[in-house]
Amino acid sequence: MNFAIFSRLSPSRQQWLHRAGAFVLGLLLLWLLAWLAVPPILKSQVQRLLGEQLGRAVSIGQIDFKPWTLELDVQDLAIAHATTVTDRPASAGDPVVKPQVHIKRLYVDLELQSLLRLAPVVDALTLESPALQLRHLGQGRYDVDDVLARLASRPANPDAAPLRFALYNLVLQDGGLDFTDDAQGKVHRLSGLKISLPFLSNLDALRDVQVQPLLAFDLNGSRFDSTAHTTPFAQTRKTEAQFSLKRLDLAPYLGYWPASLPARLTSAVIDADLKLVFEQTQQPQVAISGLLSASSVKLQATGKGSAALAVPELLAFDKLALQFKSLRPLERVAQLSRVDWQQPLLTLHRNKQGQVNWLALAKAQQTPSNASKTVASSADKSRATGQKQAETRASATSTGWQLGIDQIALEGGEVRWLDDAAAAPVRLALTELTLQAQALTWPFTQPMP
Repeated sequence: MNFAIFSRLSPSRQQWLHRAGAFVLGLLLLWLLAWLAVPPILKSQVQRLLGEQLGRAVSIGQIDFKPWTLELDVQDLAIAHATTVTDRPASAGDPVVKPQVHIKRLYVDLELQSLLRLAPVVDALTLESPALQLRHLGQGRYDVDDVLARLASRPANPDAAPLRFALYNLVLQDGGLDFTDDAQGKVHRLSGLKISLPFLSNLDALRDVQVQPLLAFDLNGSRFDSTAHTTPFAQTRKTEAQFSLKRLDLAPYLGYWPASLPARLTSAVIDADLKLVFEQTQQPQVAISGLLSASSVKLQATGKGSAALAVPELLAFDKLALQFKSLRPLERVAQLSRVDWQQPLLTLHRNKQGQVNWLALAKAQQTPSNASKTVASSADKSRATGQKQAETRASATSTGWQLGIDQIALEGGEVRWLDDAAAAPVRLALTELTLQAQALTWPFTQPMP
């Protein structure tokens, strides 16, 4: 009966139906061919081309492609470590070596708009459980230097136009990084990395869309969280970001403290809940507000630049909390609503040679005379090339910082004076020191209550 109905149609309609049926059949065959052929071809090509670019062995577990929805699913993408030559074949008892990079799953959902805009438009991009193994070999060398050198050697086209794109629903979840520092004998672990970005585009029609990225991770047991509101491609590039850091113990990182400094931290724990506002205008504006605190802090002298000090202790305190109303570093303005300093211990020590520890530190930081000559010579060259810019910088530097503090509270302070230069050693202490102050400004323009 259906054939009878078809036979009664006009020849033009019959021809249109024939073409529509042929188009649908061809599309189905094309989808079937792409579904079967694209995964193995893409797998072999990605492994070969990416391996050639990086100089590393690249492997992919499985690729799934759905041409009817333009969804691409890549499983178990791995990039091996640098090849090491050995005469002994691998045995069953050898330890399992993790790849340099491993991505459990990469999911990409392309939109048909990509064909119309001639630019990638991605409806969703998900990166699941990416893991990176990084090793510091010492003397500034890393086990990825070969990859960085290969990428840096690639010729760049300065006239190439930037890639236009529109990306939606970008998610990285459960990321991790193991950083092994052979020079310090330490292993740092970043885990639970989560990055979420609902939208990111530099297409002309979408530049002013505001996005709200999220970043969170655990670093050596300390939790970091952040959220932001930003328009990254608008002319103003306005950004508002919130950062939260809970109990970051600096002990694992104190081995990287510069040895040339005359003093060093021996312990500190950092907490922060800060808001950053940035706006790119003719004069960039940066403002920071919120709470920043340091606890269990100990500072000691190293004796650099002076005779070794018999008493290395300089300063210690239980907690120092700064409540910022507005910190504008580009304008050199700091407004604090409150400063709380708990149990500070200041040690002043004069050794047998008559050196006072804090004065010795100041002398160690003074610039040598030959350095001042170098600075003067550099200043002369700068004036020769741009006198106006030099004067502008000098004017900005001469203004200095402007500081305002609404309230200061110091509790349980102690100052110790240790004098070994006297005929008999002297030990004095000022204890239970308490300080309350309000409306403090710098430079001083009014009495401080």
